[in-house]
Amino acid sequence: GNRLAMGDFAKRLGQLAARSLESESSRILKSAKPNKRGLSLALDKTLRNGHDMKVFGLGTAASLASRERYARFTGAMHVIYSTMEARLDASSSPPNRLVWDRHGDHLRRASALAADLSEVGGKTHSSPATRAYVAAIEAAAKADEEGGGGRLL
Repeated sequence: GNRLAMGDFAKRLGQLAARSLESESSRILKSAKPNKRGLSLALDKTLRNGHDMKVFGLGTAASLASRERYARFTGAMHVIYSTMEARLDASSSPPNRLVWDRHGDHLRRASALAADLSEVGGKTHSSPATRAYVAAIEAAAKADEEGGGGRLL
């Protein structure tokens, strides 16, 4: 009479789990206090000002859609972060030195990206967009060295 088919049971279990996760996520978002001050606040503002957040979010979701896409995305990010970290390490610009000497250990991502890339069996990836990003980093580094600015930041 009232016995559920296995598919119905699994569906209801999934719905229950989704509601549970949804309410937990909702609770976290509603009760969380933002930890945005100092460098974290500045970096968040830079991200929002420099990116269309809808496009950024969709791009991030697309990069997680498959192992191959994740490997390609991670390979590109590894190239970008390796370049940026190397230029910040070599920079003599006062603003870059001030921030990088103080926060560089917490901001570095190249080694973690390399480990992720190894885990998924990927390799560094240099698309035209990645090469353009690297060129922009190189130009910022050069301008910082010539003018003592903080474009790399």
